[in-house]
Parts: sequence; C-alpha cells; structure tokens
Amino acid sequence: MKKAFRISAYVFGAAALFLAAAAAYIQFIPAPSYGEQQIPDISVEVTPARVSEGLRIASMLCNDCHLGNDGRLSGKFM
Repeated sequence: MKKAFRISAYVFGAAALFLAAAAAYIQFIPAPSYGEQQIPDISVEVTPARVSEGLRIASMLCNDCHLGNDGRLSGKFM
C-alpha cells in the first residue's frame, strides 16, 4: 500500500510540476510582434441603404453589450 501511495504521489507531483512550468512559460513569454502593418485607405460611399444595413447589424451584434444609458452606442463594454 505504501508503494502505491508513493508512486501515485510521484505521478501527481510530476503532473503538478509540469502544469506549473507550462503556466510559467505562458505567463512570461513575450507578446508577439508583427512589425508595421500597412492599413489600406478605404473610402465607402455613404448611402441610405448602407446606413440602414449598418444599423441593422449593430442592433443585432453590438447593442447587447455596448449600448449606453442614452440609447446610443457608447463603445464601453457593459
């Protein structure tokens, strides 16, 4: 019985050590850098159809979390 307990203690200890090393690695690795990215200059024609479509999409996706007290999109999360 002692031998089984000792073996299981070694196995659990090794697993805990592995998990601690993995967590430390994830915590301390530097954030990736991608260099300078060129953002294209995009111009979109503003039409009533596009504005209403944007309103429809925002009401489906954004309003639940980003709607302010004044009824407008505030940009804040909840």
